[in-house]
Amino acid sequence: MTTFAVTGAGGQLGQAVLRRLLQYRAAGDRVVACSREPGRRGLLQADEVRRADFHDPSSLAEAFAGVDRLLLVSIEGDDDQRVRAHAAAAEAAQRAGVRRIVYTSFIDVDSASPSVVARVHRESEAAIRATGCECALLRDGPYLENMALRVATAAREGGVFHLPGGDARLPYIGREDLADAAVAALQADVLGQSVWRLTGPRQVSFGELCDAVGRVVGLPVRYAPMDEESYARELEQQQVPPELRERRLAYARAMREGFMTAQSDDFRRLTGREPDSLEALLPTLDLDAGQRLH
Repeated sequence: MTTFAVTGAGGQLGQAVLRRLLQYRAAGDRVVACSREPGRRGLLQADEVRRADFHDPSSLAEAFAGVDRLLLVSIEGDDDQRVRAHAAAAEAAQRAGVRRIVYTSFIDVDSASPSVVARVHRESEAAIRATGCECALLRDGPYLENMALRVATAAREGGVFHLPGGDARLPYIGREDLADAAVAALQADVLGQSVWRLTGPRQVSFGELCDAVGRVVGLPVRYAPMDEESYARELEQQQVPPELRERRLAYARAMREGFMTAQSDDFRRLTGREPDSLEALLPTLDLDAGQRLH
């Protein structure tokens, strides 16, 4: 009998993992949903709901008590606070006797990457390893849902998708596939301290993504690469705060410089199947492009 816990259980990935754990668990296994807001709808399907706030370490000891295997879903927010929060959660898990931590990292953890996101996940991974717990570090590729929605919005608002992404080709992967991988990592017999690079089946250019999204939403959209200066001005006009502007610029730079393009067959090795293709996934997404606005 194994007790599984999922942090961020109220989020989209957390919900998808909860559904799978409840559906495919062995007899006697328990599933605990952990959330900052334990009253959120959808959590009550779990065997138990517990409050877990990474910024409130006192909540974590109780949240992780009796848990054998933990999915630690990375949080958003200030970068340094994220690292501290992830480290605090990992340390609390170790003290509570958690045997395995599965962490949702990111494909880019390179120390040479210009993106601060790489540093956040690199340092968070190090903190998890330092606990000595068995761990699976899931370096998730770029979410297809996020970029496809941005392209669909561009289709609605003029038909041109602007981004300083250059000629980058990214190995997009869907959230449902990532949920399958997380469950596989939680349920596997032995993993040690392992790294899994979870990507889609092929690298996709922004032009190819625009063509594919356009076919699904029934609106033409094309990719128009832009330089950093123009992108910075656009973000400033949108009143994006300076710190967030620099973060987005650095993220785009990391895409252009190839820090997010590596493709891997780790998904197949972990789950036993191939990840879904772009063509299979896009029609299943709620892109809601609607009618072109004039």
